[in-house]
Amino acid sequence: MGNSATTGQVLASTNAIDLDNGFRAMVNMSHIEPWSVKDLIRANLHEQARLRWISPLRHVVVDAGLQIFNEKVSRLDGRVGKRDFIKACLSVLRSMNMQGVGGALDEGILAHVFDSLKFDGTKDRLSKGEWAIGLTTYFKGTQEDCSDAVFTLLDTGGKGFLSRSELKTYLTSFVAAMTPPEAEGLRPLLLKKTTADLFTEMDAAHDDQISPLELLRWMQAGNNLLDRLMAIIEQQVTKIWLECQFTHPKLREDQWQWKSTSADSEHYRRKAVQTETDHKGSVIRSWLLPLGLCEHTDERTKERTVRGTERALGAPAHAA
Repeated sequence: MGNSATTGQVLASTNAIDLDNGFRAMVNMSHIEPWSVKDLIRANLHEQARLRWISPLRHVVVDAGLQIFNEKVSRLDGRVGKRDFIKACLSVLRSMNMQGVGGALDEGILAHVFDSLKFDGTKDRLSKGEWAIGLTTYFKGTQEDCSDAVFTLLDTGGKGFLSRSELKTYLTSFVAAMTPPEAEGLRPLLLKKTTADLFTEMDAAHDDQISPLELLRWMQAGNNLLDRLMAIIEQQVTKIWLECQFTHPKLREDQWQWKSTSADSEHYRRKAVQTETDHKGSVIRSWLLPLGLCEHTDERTKERTVRGTERALGAPAHAA
């Protein structure tokens, strides 16, 4: 058991290193810079916050929402169309025999609800992952009710647990929506990264599967899928971008010469270290400029702030 756990940790560490290398190559090659993930989905989030309090679906239990998807999902692409969504929701609302519910006005609101759940831009088609967000946002139920409904929706074949591939399918639409066109090449890597991180967070038993209780406890701990996705993506991209900024072209040239020339190896070694230190200092200071620290602070405070930032980013401190 201990050996298996150790092997798993080694493999996970190796995969993480390979993944970071892939990120570095893509960021360098495509000159990708960090972006605000929330800005890309802000319209969806604002519309959901507005609609959840006026949508007639707030009267419908979450299990009924799950049933709507199961009945209307296409066998061809695993999605639900807009017309089928509105028609099925109106049918459920009218069956409740509630005064003022299920009329023409609700039809227009349901159309907006559908649009608010389209994260990946697919015209008039909702994925399973997007529907899962709808279950927790618009339908009535406790946190446990919503967690059970999402689990049942994602659990292909009713196995009683979620696999990595099922979690990956769940996240695909959101990762696509949270990545701008200019960083499209990062999407496969970001999907792999977010899937790995979230699976590790949810799989409390470390048995390579997620149980209904593990998903519920993850949600009860205050976790929100969209918030966690935004955090993981922004942290990963910013970390890799900073590392690429610190790897200066001149430094790479000096390091190559140091490895290739035996006569002046010590000279090139010292020069490479100094180039790296100088470049990291300039990048860190450029980060502090928007805060006014480099213009309106005394020299001692500025240097202390720079050194603290260097330590936080893993950069070598300047010599005193």
